[in-house]
Order: sequence, then C-alpha cells, then structure tokens
Amino acid sequence: MSIPEKRKFTNIQASILKFVKTNFETAYSLSDIVNYRDRTFDESKLPQWVAIDFIGGGAGKKSFSLVQFTVYSKIGGRLSTGDRYGDAMNILVDKLHNAMHVDSIPVYDYSTKASPVIIAKAKVIVRNSNGKLREPESVDELEPDVDGVISTAVTYRFEYIGDLSRAVAYYD
Repeated sequence: MSIPEKRKFTNIQASILKFVKTNFETAYSLSDIVNYRDRTFDESKLPQWVAIDFIGGGAGKKSFSLVQFTVYSKIGGRLSTGDRYGDAMNILVDKLHNAMHVDSIPVYDYSTKASPVIIAKAKVIVRNSNGKLREPESVDELEPDVDGVISTAVTYRFEYIGDLSRAVAYYD
C-alpha cells in the first residue's frame, strides 16, 4: 500500500517551502537572499541571507519535521554598508517569526508539479515541543565566523494535522 499524497513528506516539504516563499519572501521582498539548498547560490556579495534546511521528515508519519532557518549577516565596516551590531540580522529574524505566526499551512499535491492542488483537510501546523503554537522550537545565536559573518539559527517544528489524532482509524 502506497502512502497517500497528503502524508508524503515530499508534498509536505514542498508545501512548507511554498508557504515560506509566499509569506516570508514575497511579503518582505526577500526573494534574492533566500537559499533553498541551492548549490549555485552565491552569498559572497550579499550583506545578509537566509539558508533553509530540513532536519528530519517525520510529519505525515506520526512524528514531526524540523526546519532550520539560518539567518546570516556580515558585520563590520561602516553602518551604512555593514551590520555592525547585528540589527539587520535581528530584523530578518523578526520578519521570519511574523511570517511563521500562522494557524496552519495547507498541504499541496505535487504529483503534477506544474499545477499543484490543495489537498482537502490536509494541513501542517507550527507547534514547538512545549505545545505552543506558532512558536519556534529554538533560537540560537551563533558565534561570528572568521569572515565576520554572524548568524542566528531559528528552528521550527511542523506537525501534520492528521498525526495529532490519537485514533488509529484516522491514520490511513
């Protein structure tokens, strides 16, 4: 028996990325600085950027998925060209938090990649391990690297809404 489209991690992962593109990138005009694991992405000329990494894919399988957003910013130089105090990075972290502060994210069926369709009643929610909705799992400020780049890793925990039911019958 194959996994239904609503529980396939590839659909859940692509739906989360679609949501991020719509609510984080578009809302704040950030399309040039977000890297979706693209090997050709060149951050060397950017003052700040965001990298997205999926850590585990348990959503849809009675577990959860972690997505880490690492916000980078180059420090040093004049205030007009550098992020001397990390303010630009903190603003990006706040924008990310605002974008992820939603009730649920719809899951799309990507079996036809050109025109994905929303799967009825299939959603993922943002809920940390303490049970708080719309809150990150962790926020870790990392030490500056040797090139003067500071970063903050914000990790969100996503759960498929069908996984929250205790009823085994609901889990097809």
